[in-house]
Amino acid sequence: MPMVKKLMLIENCIYGVDIQPIAIQICKLRFFISLTIEQTADKDKENYGIKALPNLETKFIVANTLLPLGKIETPKEETIGLFDGNITVLQKELAETRHSYFTAKTLKTKRKYRNKDKDIREQMLQTLKPTGISPEIEQSMKKVVHWDLYNQNAVSDWFDPEWMFGIKNGFDIVIGNPPYIRQEKIKQWKDNFKRDYQTFAGTADIYTYFYEKGVNLLSKNGHLCYITSNKWMRVKYGTKLRQFFKNNAGLKQIIDFEGKQIFENATVDTNILLCAKHKTVDFNYQKHLPDANNPLFTMAIHDLSDNTYTLQPPEILALKKKIETIGTPLKDWDIKIYRGVLTGFNEAFIIDTTTKNRLCQADPKSAEIIKPILRGRDIKAYEHHWAGLWIIAAFPALNLNIDDYPSVKKHLESYGKRIHQIGEKGTRKKTGNKWFETQDQIAYHEEFSKEKIVWQELQRAKFCLLSQIFLFR
Repeated sequence: MPMVKKLMLIENCIYGVDIQPIAIQICKLRFFISLTIEQTADKDKENYGIKALPNLETKFIVANTLLPLGKIETPKEETIGLFDGNITVLQKELAETRHSYFTAKTLKTKRKYRNKDKDIREQMLQTLKPTGISPEIEQSMKKVVHWDLYNQNAVSDWFDPEWMFGIKNGFDIVIGNPPYIRQEKIKQWKDNFKRDYQTFAGTADIYTYFYEKGVNLLSKNGHLCYITSNKWMRVKYGTKLRQFFKNNAGLKQIIDFEGKQIFENATVDTNILLCAKHKTVDFNYQKHLPDANNPLFTMAIHDLSDNTYTLQPPEILALKKKIETIGTPLKDWDIKIYRGVLTGFNEAFIIDTTTKNRLCQADPKSAEIIKPILRGRDIKAYEHHWAGLWIIAAFPALNLNIDDYPSVKKHLESYGKRIHQIGEKGTRKKTGNKWFETQDQIAYHEEFSKEKIVWQELQRAKFCLLSQIFLFR
C-alpha cells in the first residue's frame, strides 16, 4: 500500500489505547516501520527524498480503557453553567490543534502546537464555572483539562473516545486482545466495575468487562473482534456476559481453540469472537481453525442458553441430550470432590528431583513427607506428563513435628521470613498454622493415595485418571 494511503488511514481511521506505556511505544514503532518501508532513498533529493514520519501521540494513548471519564453531558438547565465562555468553541479548537500536530514536521512547530494545546486546556479550566454545575461534572471536566496526551509515560485513569480522539458516534471496528488477569488481582477496581458494568460478577476475570466496553464503543453498524479466554462461555461468572450478548449485540462467529494453547506463556484456552452491534439470528462456529476435521457450522442464537454455551455440531448436541436424559448427573453420585494443594509458597514447598534426592540422602526419613506432584499444566487430555517435581507435604492435618525431619527443616528455614504465615509484608498469608506447614489444612490428604480423576481448573475437558500416588495443585 502506498505511503500516502497508509498516512490517510492512520490519520483518520486508526486509534489505539493500552494501559502500558511500553505497549504504546511498540505500537508507534510498528507503524513507523510500516511507513518507512514504503519510501525509497534518492540522494539527489532533499533529505534523500525521505518524508517526515507523522506524530502519533494523538493517535495512540496510554489509558485505562475500562474506567470511564464520568458525566460530561448536562441537562438543559445546566448547559449555560458549563458551556458559556466558549467552552464548546475551545473544545473544537483543541481537536483541530491535535489534528494539526499529526503532520507537524519541525521541532518548533511541534512545540507550538503543544503549547497551544496546553493554553487551550488552561483556558477551559479558567472558563469552567462551577456554580450550578454538579460536582461530578466539574470533576470530569477537570480530568479532561489536566490530561496531557503528550506525556506518554503517564497513564490516564480514565478513557473517553470523544475527549481523547474526537469520536462521538462510536468506532466502526474494535479489535483487541484483552489482558488475562484473574479476579483476585483486580480488587482495586472491583467497586468501579460493579458501578459501571452490567456484566459485573465478583469472580469474573477482567477480560469480561472488555467485551461490554468494546460493544458499547461500537457505532450503530460496528463490529468487534476479540481473542480472549473461552471460560466465559461456560462458567457461572459468564452468565451476565452471555445475557449481555443476547440483549445488546449479535454474534457473528466464534472460533473456539479449546484444548490448544495459542499463547505460549498463558495456560488458558482461548476463543476468537466476532460480533456486531446489531442483532443477529444465527452465527458461525468452528472448533480450532477450519479444516476437514473441524468444519464450520451454523447455530441459531435462540439455541444458546444463558446457563452455558454448548457449541457443537447438531449430532453432538443430540448425543449430549441423550446422555443427559438417561445418565446420572455428577452431583447425584456418591463421590467427594476436593481441590488440589495450596502451599502459599511454592518456591519452598515444591522441589525438583535433585533437591528431593539431596534431602533424602541427608535424612532418609524425609521421604515420608516428600510426594510427587502434578501441576495444572501437567494435566493433558486423558493423560498426565509428570515434570519430575515433588512437594514437601507438611500438611497441618498431619500434625508433624518438623524436628523429626532435620534436612527438610533446614531446607525450609533457608527461606527465612518469607515462609512464615504472619501476614506481614514479605511473608505468607496469616493463618493459625505452624511456620513450616502449608497454607491449607489438606485434611483430605489420604485421598491422594487413591484412584482419582484430576481436572485442571483453568482448562475445559482436560482431565485424566490417576491410579498412582500423585498430589495435585
